[in-house]
Amino acid sequence: MDSGGLEMIMNANHWMKVLAMLALTGAVACGDDSDGTTTPPEDMGDMGGDMVTTDMPTPMGGCTDEDASNFNPDATFDDGTCVFTETLRVDMAGIELGEDGVCFLVGDSTTDCTDATQEGDTSIWAADVEATGDAIRGRFALGGATPTPETVPAACAVEGSSPGIREFAADEMDPRTPVSFNACGALPFFVDGIYSASGFIGDSGNITVDVDDGGDICPTRVDGADGACRRWSYTPGENNFAGVFWQFPDGNFGTMPGYPIPQGTRRISFAAWGAAGGESIEFGFGVGGDVGDPLEARNTITLTTTPTLYSITLPSTPFEDIVTPFLWVAAGDQGPVTFFTDNIVLQAADPGAGCTNPNAANFNAAATSDDGSCEFTFELNVDMSSYSTNANGGGTCGSTDTFTEVFITGNFCGFCVDPGLRLFDEDGDGIYSQTFTFAESIFDINGGTELEFLYMVDGFANQEALLDDVMSGDDACVSNTDGAAFANRGLLPTANPTVLNHTYGRCSACP
Repeated sequence: MDSGGLEMIMNANHWMKVLAMLALTGAVACGDDSDGTTTPPEDMGDMGGDMVTTDMPTPMGGCTDEDASNFNPDATFDDGTCVFTETLRVDMAGIELGEDGVCFLVGDSTTDCTDATQEGDTSIWAADVEATGDAIRGRFALGGATPTPETVPAACAVEGSSPGIREFAADEMDPRTPVSFNACGALPFFVDGIYSASGFIGDSGNITVDVDDGGDICPTRVDGADGACRRWSYTPGENNFAGVFWQFPDGNFGTMPGYPIPQGTRRISFAAWGAAGGESIEFGFGVGGDVGDPLEARNTITLTTTPTLYSITLPSTPFEDIVTPFLWVAAGDQGPVTFFTDNIVLQAADPGAGCTNPNAANFNAAATSDDGSCEFTFELNVDMSSYSTNANGGGTCGSTDTFTEVFITGNFCGFCVDPGLRLFDEDGDGIYSQTFTFAESIFDINGGTELEFLYMVDGFANQEALLDDVMSGDDACVSNTDGAAFANRGLLPTANPTVLNHTYGRCSACP
């Protein structure tokens, strides 16, 4: 091959490389001939080994997610800097709020608090928080110059965090399910899954249970039922009763802390029905014990054969955790029973519920059902001019015996010695007065409807005695007595407010 032919081959190879490069960059447009051939631009000439240059785009990092608040349309690749504004929600039911509302502390900060706003007149508050990455960490707090953070239970805190903080996944559904301040979970709170039906009592060996896992045990359930449907059978034995407590952890009968359920819990709802109908079962909430539940409620129900929803209203007593949110007890006198439980859920207060007792201080005429929240107010006035340290517990008019403080004690506190509830003599006339408010549940102590009490001085240094009045027939102020060992005054929830005037140690006033 002569030198001219070799040069032609080399130039052809060079052209192919140049054209390929230009086509890729789009820097130079090639002509499209009518015969289907492509010709290079005329001004290229013999490029031999000359360098061909063109403008290449410079790679640019940035946020490429259009949902992010810092989306960059010019970015050619995502550099992980996207920032999302997430709405975090918290349920403040059961929490006493100040005028500064609620905020969200980012990370473990005690000062970087994003203000939250209340959603209408509900107990839900929402804070818009910026998230970088795939998670937000922090905790809610009561607002103010120095925010008061919630105590996030270990059960729902980031592992190893101290104090406990929460973690929220970024870019979740909107609206986001609220968490509960100072607690884990949110209302409605399904009991099964956290608690176990593990506490068998009474004739425990005579209880059998079948759990529905495919519709064979409970072919019919209430609409929207969740959790485990169980069929219980009990045959009376030596103890003549049996029951089962749902517990956290298993086997806990109030000897250790329970689970931190939402503070706004005010009802336990559940479905129940009998195999034959007519079964009488006591259902309830709460267990005693050294560190048991501070609120308890019970309700005995006669079941039908139709799956029926029931609800038990809970006292508005503050609590930190709950050992037993549900239980049942069956008496043996009715013979063998078979019944079902299903859909056990902790709920907030019924929106239409309230105090329906017109004698109560907080009577709500608009309430459609009673939620057990009624409170009764009593103004007590006691003339202490009859106080004396004699053997019959005072009641001596004109006595000059002295004392320092006046209290009442009663079955509202187990006739406590200290502190009792104190009365004051603001004007120095010897009559000690105070206004007290008692919840409706207090009047059900010992199965009665009356609250029993007595006056006492100086932390039980002396307590009035009314037995001598009973013996003499002057017993109009005594509500309960055995005629030998005790005689107590009483308060009835019959009017609001109730004003009562008494004389220490006597049913009748001093002349």
